[in-house]
Amino acid sequence: MASVVLYILIAAFAVIPAYFLSDTRDSRTCAAGRAALLRLPESLRCAQVTIFRNKALMAAIFVILAVPAVLRQNVGNDYMRYVAFFHLANIDAYVPTEPGFNLLVKLIYGLCGYENSLLVFAVFSVLTIAFFLIAIRALSGRFFLSFFLFMAFGYYFQTYNTVRYYFAMSIVLCAMIFFLRKEYLPFLLLVLAAASFHKSALVVLALYPVCALKWKRIPAALAIAAVFALSYFRDFWMQVVVRLYPSYHGTAFMSGGRISPVGIARCAALALLPFLALAMDRASNKKNDAVGEDSRSGAYAFWIRCTVLALVIYCAAWFIPEISRIATYLTVTQIFLIPEVILRAKEERTERVLTALTIVAGIAFFALFLWRAWDPLISILPYRTFVFHELPEAIIE
Repeated sequence: MASVVLYILIAAFAVIPAYFLSDTRDSRTCAAGRAALLRLPESLRCAQVTIFRNKALMAAIFVILAVPAVLRQNVGNDYMRYVAFFHLANIDAYVPTEPGFNLLVKLIYGLCGYENSLLVFAVFSVLTIAFFLIAIRALSGRFFLSFFLFMAFGYYFQTYNTVRYYFAMSIVLCAMIFFLRKEYLPFLLLVLAAASFHKSALVVLALYPVCALKWKRIPAALAIAAVFALSYFRDFWMQVVVRLYPSYHGTAFMSGGRISPVGIARCAALALLPFLALAMDRASNKKNDAVGEDSRSGAYAFWIRCTVLALVIYCAAWFIPEISRIATYLTVTQIFLIPEVILRAKEERTERVLTALTIVAGIAFFALFLWRAWDPLISILPYRTFVFHELPEAIIE
């Protein structure tokens, strides 16, 4: 119970400074505003204060998230397995991890002069949190809501588990900044860097361009039908999984995946959210003229398509082991989609209602996440720290 209270406090103390951060809806508008402020000494001082305050608040958020992540020990169902991976990578033995991960582990161990697994976990935690915060700040039109959803959906606490995967995801989110700007070379380089820590990051090289295209009704319907047809070739796709993840061969993973009711329900609800906001505006005789006219429309459409494609993947490819790892590269964009839908609400009442619903739903989802975190297959709860707990002996063959 103490661990649950601790996680609630971490989330609350991190969200509070996020609430006071100043938002920048459009980077070009913000740049123009700063240029105008430079002509006015008093306005310049106010702008400097705002910039300093935002940096201080971001630093506070980073520290609040980083400290418990760095101090943790034996949290997550794969913690001891990673300790073994660190050792095997350091002695150049076979290990089913990617080259970038192995090199970073060897570098840290080499600098320390001994196998300091706590420092390796700390480095991954600090970098993962930093990359996530950079991406959220750059991509979101309303930082507070995006960060609130980042915490409520459990993304931060899940970084305590599957270290490589969430480190790769944080880099992919930073790569998305360049993808949405159509700067494809930095995007490609960052995705390849992420894949050197977890090869699943490569899927975004196919998924994100698909979501960036304008979907025509008939071709989109045919493509979705083709995806559902994949279920008739289960044996083939299971062999593909074994090729990509040889360590899965002969394990319980190959018994197949399972349907994710929570993932399907969330994607279905959020796919309908833009239409709900539009209907509420029309009911108030307000038309959202901003949609399609501002510089963020491309990103908005991209995030909607990511949610729709994730829904299709959850429904059609449920039999693939760990399919959520692929879908999460799409569903993580929902922390940007929801605030964008709210920002585009023309009627103030619509904005207030959607914001309230988002906060209530987020709290409910966070409660569900904490309840599931006790599962031995997840083991994010209870929280342990090397300050008070001893690490069990790692059996390394």
